[in-house]
Amino acid sequence: MVNGCPRGSDCGGCQMYGGPTVCHCMNVTEDQLVEALTTLDIRTVRDVRRLTGAGDGCNACHRKIQSFIDSHASAAMSLPVYS
Repeated sequence: MVNGCPRGSDCGGCQMYGGPTVCHCMNVTEDQLVEALTTLDIRTVRDVRRLTGAGDGCNACHRKIQSFIDSHASAAMSLPVYS
């Protein structure tokens, strides 16, 4: 087990409805995380934990969650601003 994760933190290898599982402990999928990132004011892993529950178990998914946060922030910054 890596950080208490029975799957050795192989988050991409676990499939279930809603896409790959990002947080096995709380059963939060990639689709659920992306939806939260696009609809809620999420800037940190702590925000993700508070608003979705993802990352509240063994903590093995924190790096993966942070990469989603970083990707979302980069994509949001590249959108054109219309006035």
